[in-house]
Amino acid sequence: MFLRKLMQSIRRNRYSRVLLYLGATVLLGVGVTIFAGTHRLPGFLVMTTPPTFSAAEGGREDYNAYWQKRIAAIGGVEAYKEFVALMQRTITDGQRQHFLSHLFGNALYAQEGVLGIGVCDAKFTFGCFHEFVGQAFSEHGVSAALLLNDRCATYGKGTDFVICQHGIGHGIQSFFGYTEKDLISALHECHKLPYVPTLEGCYTGAFMEYNERSMLGEDARLRPQKNENDFTSPCDSVPDTYRPSCFFRVA
Repeated sequence: MFLRKLMQSIRRNRYSRVLLYLGATVLLGVGVTIFAGTHRLPGFLVMTTPPTFSAAEGGREDYNAYWQKRIAAIGGVEAYKEFVALMQRTITDGQRQHFLSHLFGNALYAQEGVLGIGVCDAKFTFGCFHEFVGQAFSEHGVSAALLLNDRCATYGKGTDFVICQHGIGHGIQSFFGYTEKDLISALHECHKLPYVPTLEGCYTGAFMEYNERSMLGEDARLRPQKNENDFTSPCDSVPDTYRPSCFFRVA
């Protein structure tokens, strides 16, 4: 009864309708703000509790904190050498190596920010790169692509630059998402970067992330096929500019 009378009163009074509209708008804005403040881009490692590691892996309960201290003490490059040596000496499981290199990438970004991208390489299936660029995009949004690319360019135009830019492609694709529309958006962002190789670099990183979704960590999964004859997707649906890269490395 009360609600019916209230709604009748609102219909009769346009000022009340305005106030109701404004109130709803404020509530919606508060809700969006709360969501934005607590939401995190999918696919990037979130260490809610420090994981436990075996003695062979160093026996440290908080791997992230340990490597942050090492990076602060001796720099990212030397710390990564220590990390790689530890992995190669003690861990034979490739998936475990990849996961632990994510932890290192997390610590590296926390300690050095975007300037540290030159530390990562292709070892352990790009785990360090995946986490590092994921953290960069989480903090800076799509503008992280240009920031990271400028750092990659310090390598010149050789293999190291291509590998570095490949990691950026993974980050861009994960930032946008995994629909075909998202793929096109990611490729367009790659195209904006200076020094993009025709067949390699950012493009192949985006295509690989679209197909493999490796940035999703434990939720990673291969892109579902449209049908049993889906052999050329997504190469047959992207603009001509990007098809050579797609067919060269992905399809």
